[in-house]
Amino acid sequence: MREQQKIFEIQTSMMEQRAFEVRSAEQKIRIERHDLRHRFQTLSAMLQNGQTEEALKYVGAAEEALSETDINHYCSNPVLDAILLAYFSQAKALGIEVNSHLDIPDTLPVPAADLSVVFANAIENMIVAVKDLPVDQRRIFCKCINSPCMMIEFSNPYQGKIDFSPDGLPVSDKSSHGIGSHSIKAFADRYDAICSFKAEDGIFKLQLAIKNQEN
Repeated sequence: MREQQKIFEIQTSMMEQRAFEVRSAEQKIRIERHDLRHRFQTLSAMLQNGQTEEALKYVGAAEEALSETDINHYCSNPVLDAILLAYFSQAKALGIEVNSHLDIPDTLPVPAADLSVVFANAIENMIVAVKDLPVDQRRIFCKCINSPCMMIEFSNPYQGKIDFSPDGLPVSDKSSHGIGSHSIKAFADRYDAICSFKAEDGIFKLQLAIKNQEN
């Protein structure tokens, strides 16, 4: 229940942020559209005067201004997208490099709310694991493919030694940690997903394979 409440609060906050981003982008687009005629006139004059290099620079500056209207999206599902934005933003704010390659299907094999909890727990665990590492080691990786089934891998560097319980879960010596891994394992059991935790050569990995659920 605490996890669900946390996810709900994050979703609400991120939906509000999304709405603000959309409004800001729309305002920038209106301004760019208004200025577009002037930009074309300026560019035409440069080309007529043979100022090719200056024209290219002008186009580059205009393209950069237009890119500011972009809104980051990680997937089409608004619930999961909000969670990814929230935790990736949190990681970046802590100086952690985020590497994500996400091919998340439009139709998820499991409920978005439950999958969001998995992503939230996994990314939060990675953030905790790397936030105190040397700056050049503060990196987290998140990959997802959707064929032949939805497969997700979370990985991050670590220092020290990681112990595992008999059921394959990482063991934490802190009372406030380790709950997320149990939650992910419970998710895997509930949806008959394959779940594994590994620690090899200084890299910790969580891998999930989620089968398409039969009706």
